[in-house]
Amino acid sequence: MSADGLVFTKMLYLVGGRRVDYPHVIEHGGSLYAAFAGGKQTVEVLKVKLADADAVKMPETSLVAAPKL
Repeated sequence: MSADGLVFTKMLYLVGGRRVDYPHVIEHGGSLYAAFAGGKQTVEVLKVKLADADAVKMPETSLVAAPKL
């Protein structure tokens, strides 16, 4: 996730333990909609409330300093 589209500060798993192909995400009405192919066999759509995504706590080791522009 990114506030400015340049620096990404959070990551969310779409699904665990299986392949995800061609992911696309849009924001609409206070939610994120993620559409993707599951192993090129199915098409799936997940809805995540922005408040739930914002509440995710990232481990300190995953944070990387932003590059100086």
